[in-house]
Amino acid sequence: MGRIKIGGKTQADLDAEKREEERGRVNDESRAYLRDTDWPVIKAMEQWLIETGRLPADFGIERDDARERVKE
Repeated sequence: MGRIKIGGKTQADLDAEKREEERGRVNDESRAYLRDTDWPVIKAMEQWLIETGRLPADFGIERDDARERVKE
């Protein structure tokens, strides 16, 4: 039994393309989620590092000042 081609592609080719498109969609959504949540995670980690003395307090003050300048 021969493989049926649709527009020069087999069903297996079409299925593989569909899986690749779905993988791309999931990757894009995952990247967007990570990008959107990076800021609060980094800020929380920074605060924890300062509170535990692993970063000097003035480090956080300078970074807060820089953040304020970016908002303007």
